[in-house]
Amino acid sequence: MNKQRLIWLTLLSACCFVCFMIAASLSPLSSTGPNANEYGSPGMWAAVFFVAVLYTVPLALYTLGIGWMKKVMTVLCIGGILTLAVASIVIAGYSFFFVTFSSPMIWTLIFSLMTVFVNAVWLTTAFRPVHLAPS
Repeated sequence: MNKQRLIWLTLLSACCFVCFMIAASLSPLSSTGPNANEYGSPGMWAAVFFVAVLYTVPLALYTLGIGWMKKVMTVLCIGGILTLAVASIVIAGYSFFFVTFSSPMIWTLIFSLMTVFVNAVWLTTAFRPVHLAPS
């Protein structure tokens, strides 16, 4: 049961992260620098593909029964939490200081926070102690 739940949480996290990247490419953040990805650009699709691979390969190996992949997924999950927590602060600060409370900015912030939340749930699910059935 725990393994199945981790699989679903990983897929939900991947969807949230991809939505975050697409929302960011639609927001004013996409024009902030030379390495920012604008919606529909090859860079945006390459980033989406890269994230999909980062989620899919460890998840596939984990579902095949390679137990140490859970540790790899944990490191990636913590990295995602740290990255998106900082991104949330930057997005909120950018919106506040430049007064750009546009719909894409709000959705970018929402998807960022959703991914942080899902990853936190993933961590608690992955390392929750297994309760023994009463005898």
